[in-house]
Amino acid sequence: MPSAAPRNRVRFILFLISFLAAFPLPSAKALEPSERPSADSEAAERTALFIGLLKRRAQRLLEARREPPPPRMNVSAGISEGYESNVNLDGARKGDYFTEESFNFVVRPILLSWLNGELSHSLLLTHFQELTDSNLWMNIFTGGIQFQPKQLLRLDLGAEYGILNFPYSSDSSFFDQRARAHLALAQTPWLTHKIGWTYQLREYDTRKARDSSNNQLPGVNREDQRHIFLYEAQVRVRKASARISGEFYRNFSNEQFQEYYDWENIKLRATLTRIFSPRWFGTFSGSFERKNYERRSVPAIDISERDNLYTLAGSAIYSLNSNVSFTYSLTYRYQDSNDPRLDFTDWIQQVGVTVGF
Repeated sequence: MPSAAPRNRVRFILFLISFLAAFPLPSAKALEPSERPSADSEAAERTALFIGLLKRRAQRLLEARREPPPPRMNVSAGISEGYESNVNLDGARKGDYFTEESFNFVVRPILLSWLNGELSHSLLLTHFQELTDSNLWMNIFTGGIQFQPKQLLRLDLGAEYGILNFPYSSDSSFFDQRARAHLALAQTPWLTHKIGWTYQLREYDTRKARDSSNNQLPGVNREDQRHIFLYEAQVRVRKASARISGEFYRNFSNEQFQEYYDWENIKLRATLTRIFSPRWFGTFSGSFERKNYERRSVPAIDISERDNLYTLAGSAIYSLNSNVSFTYSLTYRYQDSNDPRLDFTDWIQQVGVTVGF
């Protein structure tokens, strides 16, 4: 009698064949050459990945070497020594050596993409060796905002409060307050225009105002008010820039004696800045200022006083590094007045160092 084991094996084989026959093999069309992975396509993918990595690495290196954006906070201090040939700007023409110390702090917060702010504090101390009546310390606080709705247009609004104190001449000490509005327009990448207006109020600490008879007005300190109108054009060419400006301002004072401080002023100024090397650059400027007094007259002559002031100035700056710079400056001033007593010449030379933090 035949064994059951061979019959079971035959049945299992027949079942397996019928099961596999129910599932057809994939056709050759499902693996066309264009869809099959190949050694060439894998190499191309690896090459593309490698090139992408190189590009990203090059971009990171470029960003690391790129100059950082302008700092949003600056702190600096400086000290200088100098000599002035006519400290009091009078006929005596007495000169003296002086020392100046300065401190500056500026912070520029970004408020919006089109709105920036600026807050600053400046302190200046000037000490003369002999003519101590001209010693001065000046404390100035400034705040402002910049609206820039378009890339080529900017509106600056600001205010300033200053304390100018003459420790050995209290009658000359005063508080200086200013409000300003400037509109800048970049006509081209190398030409910028600016127009502006500034209101200035100068309140004297102890000096009293005088009436037309030269008597002090009890309880009334002297005040000067000034309106300043400005136009400025700046041209930038490679490593140089030139700036030409004109100012007109009108001064009013409650000092009635001889209308001494009521006058109009016209000032023209030109400034040239040149970069000579990564460490050296210089500036040169010249200005003419005409002051027309309203009623202040020349003694013994029935004519209003007219003063012409000419100024030439130059500076050379050497940057030791990004934080330390040395400066030498020379300034010459000459006033020609129709009152010969007020003619003067004055020159100032100064050397100093400034350190940034």
